Formats: sequence, C-alpha cells, structure tokens
Amino acid sequence: MSKELSPSRTAEQFVVRFPDGMRDRIAEAAKVAGRSMNSEIVARLQASFSQAPQQADLVQLVNAAIDQRIGHITAALTLPSLTAHGSGGPSRDASTSPAQPPQKRVAPPLKKH
Repeated sequence: MSKELSPSRTAEQFVVRFPDGMRDRIAEAAKVAGRSMNSEIVARLQASFSQAPQQADLVQLVNAAIDQRIGHITAALTLPSLTAHGSGGPSRDASTSPAQPPQKRVAPPLKKH
C-alpha cells in the first residue's frame, strides 16, 4: 500500500537565507494573516510579480510626463527673442546682448499697525 504525497511535499523547494530579523517579521505577518510562513512568503512573491507590470506602466507614464515637460521648456527657451518690431518694447541686438532672465517681483513689506 503506497501513500501518495501531497502536492506541497512534491513542489520544488528552495533554501533561502534571511537577513537578521526577517524570519521574525515573516512569522508575525503570517500569524496576522492566519497562514503558514511558507504561504506568506509565496503570497508576497506572487503579489510582487503582479505589481511589476503596474510599476513598469507607472515608470513609463512618469518618463513620458518628464519628456513632455522637457519639450515644453526647450520650446520656451528657443522662442525667438522679442524685438521692437513685434512686441512694442525696446529693441535689442541678440548678437551683442545676452538674454536677461525675467525680473522677480517682490511684494512690499506689510505695515504694522
């Protein structure tokens, strides 16, 4: 009479070395979740794999937003300088005068009563 082993006993095994304190953290998390340490580790690994595509999508969205913003900034920096012909302001020769940054406006200090 031969006993068949349960699937958990025939599943592939892998020895893991945990850093100090990690085993206790896993044991506590497993206890809170009402499952074995093995089940806790497997559940967390599965969750991390299902989150990887979401994180990759998020990284792509952030990179696209950064690229778009860089494009806007680059376009703003490469606009032709304003001259008296189109702006009504003073004329400036771009070859002899460097571009000046916009002046920062400062509010006057508040008066104490």
